[in-house]
Amino acid sequence: MDFVLDRAGSPEAPRVLDVGAGCGHHCFAFVDAGCEALGLDASLDILLRAGELNESRDRKVEFLQGDMRQLPDVGEFDLVTCLGGTFGMFDDETNHHTLEEMVSKLAPGGKLVLQMTNRDYLAPRMPCRSWWTGDRCMVLDEASFDGKSSRVGVKRTVVFEDGRQFEHQFSMRLYALHEVGRMFASVGMRIVDISGARQSPGLYYGATSPDLWVVAVRSK
Repeated sequence: MDFVLDRAGSPEAPRVLDVGAGCGHHCFAFVDAGCEALGLDASLDILLRAGELNESRDRKVEFLQGDMRQLPDVGEFDLVTCLGGTFGMFDDETNHHTLEEMVSKLAPGGKLVLQMTNRDYLAPRMPCRSWWTGDRCMVLDEASFDGKSSRVGVKRTVVFEDGRQFEHQFSMRLYALHEVGRMFASVGMRIVDISGARQSPGLYYGATSPDLWVVAVRSK
């Protein structure tokens, strides 16, 4: 969150909306940094977990169930964030609409921080497999890339400690930087900062940068 707040140049004690808040870890970090945070996610199960974590904290976070395609009327924010690969779940038209929805929640002069996987970085590394450790489980992701649609498809297998196994599949639209630039301009946003990784703030190295961290401000 130090990285996000530094690159966004947010005012002191900003009001933050985190879209796709998950279990709330970003929101908790925002609140600990002195912000007022609202976390929004579509999954009730995940939000219940966030609520459990919230109960053990002195500084509380407000959570709300909602769809990023039609954000609820929750007022205006100094900073709207969408982090951790949330953006890109839908088709191009719907993704564009979700961006409009996030922009609509910005106060005058407010900023949007969007984190995405860099298409130009990931495409030549496909297909691939990766193992990682979840909450009392192991997860195998088997990923492939469709160059025509710029979508990465993932088959995820989750194996829990008690032997249970769960599988599901999903796909994400990946964007190159020039596509992001056009999309932001079309919704009245001006990009003011781009980073290719948290370790290189303000620097983007094309296909060698794994991420796109984009900070934009409302230009109209």
